[in-house]
Amino acid sequence: RCAPGPAKRFAQAIGACFTISATLLWYAAAAHAAALALVAVLAVFASLEAAFGLCVGCRTFYLGMRLGLVPPHVCEDCARVLARDPA
Repeated sequence: RCAPGPAKRFAQAIGACFTISATLLWYAAAAHAAALALVAVLAVFASLEAAFGLCVGCRTFYLGMRLGLVPPHVCEDCARVLARDPA
């Protein structure tokens, strides 16, 4: 489970970017199909978190840490968890 902190803030920021992008596509670009696709992705990700506690944004953050894209000092707790994880 994703605890409050940098990973959850990252997930929330990604959700906000998807929402803003969908809104701009719908109203400014009249690209309704693309806007609906982004909303569908948001709905799936929100449903995964609500039903199963799976935060895709948090997993993406952890993957970024594992790949070295996010430095360990950004989230000390996450770095400790990843250091114990053998996979």
